[in-house]
Amino acid sequence: MKLLLSLLPVLLLSAVAVFAQQNPSSQLYLARAGDVYISEEEFLRRFELLPSFGRHRPSQLEQAKGELLYSMIAEKLLAQEAESRMMDREPSLRGSLDEVRKMLARDELYREEITGRAAPDRAEILRGMSRARTELVTSFLFFQDEETARFVRGRIRKGGDFDRLGLDSSLHALRDTAVVMWGDADTAIERAAYSLSSGQVSPVIAAGQGFYILRLESQRQNPDVAAMQEDVLAERVRTTLRLRKEKAILDAFSGRVLKERKGFAVGKTMKDLTGILARILPPHGTDTIAVLSPELIDSARILGRSLLGEQLAVIDSESWTVSQVLDRIALKGLTVPLGSPRRLMAALNGQLRVWVLQELMAQEAIRRGLDTVAQIRDRLATWKAYFLAEAMKGKLKDSVSVSEAEVWTYLRRLDTTVSVPQVRIRELRTASLDAMQEAFADLEHGASLVSVIRARSNDPEARSREGATLFFPITERYPVGATAWRMEPGERFGPVAVPGGYLYFELLEKKSGPRTLDSVAAARFAAATTEMLRLKQNRKVSLFLARLGEVRGVDVFEDRVKMISVTPVPMMTYRILGFGGRMFEVPFVERQIDWLSIESPSSQISP
Repeated sequence: MKLLLSLLPVLLLSAVAVFAQQNPSSQLYLARAGDVYISEEEFLRRFELLPSFGRHRPSQLEQAKGELLYSMIAEKLLAQEAESRMMDREPSLRGSLDEVRKMLARDELYREEITGRAAPDRAEILRGMSRARTELVTSFLFFQDEETARFVRGRIRKGGDFDRLGLDSSLHALRDTAVVMWGDADTAIERAAYSLSSGQVSPVIAAGQGFYILRLESQRQNPDVAAMQEDVLAERVRTTLRLRKEKAILDAFSGRVLKERKGFAVGKTMKDLTGILARILPPHGTDTIAVLSPELIDSARILGRSLLGEQLAVIDSESWTVSQVLDRIALKGLTVPLGSPRRLMAALNGQLRVWVLQELMAQEAIRRGLDTVAQIRDRLATWKAYFLAEAMKGKLKDSVSVSEAEVWTYLRRLDTTVSVPQVRIRELRTASLDAMQEAFADLEHGASLVSVIRARSNDPEARSREGATLFFPITERYPVGATAWRMEPGERFGPVAVPGGYLYFELLEKKSGPRTLDSVAAARFAAATTEMLRLKQNRKVSLFLARLGEVRGVDVFEDRVKMISVTPVPMMTYRILGFGGRMFEVPFVERQIDWLSIESPSSQISP
C-alpha cells in the first residue's frame, strides 16, 4: 500500500514548494501539525527504536512509515490542544515529566563525569591484550584477618618457603591453587599476579572478603583468546578497561559529590513498613523469593493506611513518604526474600539506598543545568508532547459512557437470537411544551396520570388504552427505552422531546430476557460493554482529531517522506541510565490513523 496521503487530500495540503521557499531548512522536516514540525531525526528515532505497525514485511515499509507519521501528527495535535487548556500544569503530568527530566539529566551527568573520562589509551589496550593472551597458574594462601596474613608473609623469605610453611589451624588460613585470566579475576589479584615472575611470591593482597598471598607457578597461552581476531580482542580489552576505569572514577566521584549531601532512611518507619510487607507476603515454602506486585502493594496500603503519610526517606531538602516509596516498589516489581524479616528489611533498605543515591545524582545534574543541554531539551520536548497527548486522550475517553441499551443493541447486531430486556410504560403525549405544562399543573393539583392522559393526550390510541404500552425492547424508541430501563416501577420521567411534540412517562414494568441471569451471558455482556466503550472512546478521539486537523492545520512533505530510508527490524529499545536504572529510549507511539477517514465535525468536540 502507498502512504495514506490520498485518504484526506483536502486536509493534508501538498505545500512542499511554498514551505521550502519560506523555510530554507525544510528538508529537515517531514510534516507540520499545527505549530509543531516533525523532524526526520525524531521520526527515525521513533520508527527504528520501537515496535512498528507491521513493518516486518519489506513490502509494508511505506505503509508503516505513513501510519507512524500520521500517528505522530495526531500526538502533536492533541499535545497542543492539551497545552492550550493548560493541562501541563496538572500535578500528575508535571510529576511524570519531572521523573523523565531527572533520569535524562542523571544520565547526562554520568556521561560527562564518568564515561567521558574512562576511555583507555592505546598503551593500556596493548598491555591488556598481551596479558589476555596469557593465563597464569598460581598457588595462594587465603586469610580472613590482615594481621595474620602479614605475619605469615613475613616468614616467607623465598619461593620455596611458600610450600614448606606449616599453617596452624588457629590461623584460619586456606591453601589452594587457581588459574588467573585477565579480565575475569578480581582486579587486585590480577594486577599482582601479572606482575610476578615464575616462583615469585606476592605481597599481601586485599581482595573480596579477605587477604591473599600468591605465588606464580607457571603461565600458558589462553586458547580462547588465541583464536580471536586482533580487532575483536582489542575491542574486548577496551570494554573491560573502560568498565574498570568507570567504576574507579564513579567511586571517587560519588564520594566527592555525596560527601556534603544528606540521604537516609528513617529507621522506625522502615521497620514498621517491613512488618506490614511481611504480613502480605506468601508463606515461606518451596519458594524463597517473591515479587512485590501492584496487587500485593495495594494490600499493604490497606494494612498500613495509618503509615502512608509517614516520612520514610530523606534526600537533602526533600523527602519521600511511605506511599511514594510503595509506588516505586509496585512500579519496579521488587523481588524480596521470604521467611526472614531481617533479610526483607535488608532488601528494602538496599533498594531504597540505590533510589536515594540516584535522586541525589539527579539533583546534582539539575543543579548543574544538564537538563537544559540541547540534546536533553529536545528529548524532554518529545516526552512532554507524549504526556500531554495521553492526558488529552484520557480526558476525552473519560467523558464517554455506554448505556445498557447501547450494549444490547451491539449484542443484538452480533447475534439476532439475543433476548433484549423489555419495558412497559404509561405515556402522556402533547403537541407543545405549553400543553405539557398544563398537564403538569393538573398532576400538581392531585389528578391521576390516567385522567390527565384521557384529558390531554394528543394521541387517540394512547387515550384509549390509558397511555399504557405493550412491552418493547429497551433498544427501541431512544432515549425512552434506555431511560426506562434505569428506572424503577412507579418512577416518572420527562418531558422528552420526541417527533411531533413532547412525552412524559411512568415505568410500569421491566422484563429481563431469559438469558440475562445466565453466567455465560453475563460475561458476554461485560465483554460487549468493554468493547462498546472502547469503540465509542476511539470514535470520540478520532472526531476530536479530525476537527483539530482542520482548525490547526496539517501539512505532509511527501518528497521527504518517500526519500527517508528505514529498516524492517522491529524492536523495543531501552536507555541504560548512568548511576543505574533504565527507561524507554523514546515514547511509544499509539496507532492513531482513523481520524484521517472521518469528515471533520462542524463544531468542536467537547471532552
